[in-house]
Amino acid sequence: MRAILAALPALALALILAGACRAEPSVAEPAPTTRNVTKEAPMTAPTSIGIATLNADGSLTLQLRAEGPSGARGDAQFVYKPTDPMYQKMLDHVGGLKPGETKPVPPWPEK
Repeated sequence: MRAILAALPALALALILAGACRAEPSVAEPAPTTRNVTKEAPMTAPTSIGIATLNADGSLTLQLRAEGPSGARGDAQFVYKPTDPMYQKMLDHVGGLKPGETKPVPPWPEK
């Protein structure tokens, strides 16, 4: 159960991103030809997936973004109260915060 809760922010973003990837383009794309096919650069891991803010009331707000290889994006906001079982884990993940402070959120390690 803890593993599921720990993966919740990443899972939520994955679900948002999956929904964004299913959207049909509004304009038909031309079939690839040797003239318009380009080689994409390999994706690199982002150094930050969003921002974390410790609010005056002690709650922790994470504003996260996921981007897929096709350019699809998904945004999510999570607010953890100090009484939330995941609060300390999320605070530790960003390296701790002081009230009013904002820091980048590093990606969670791949498992």
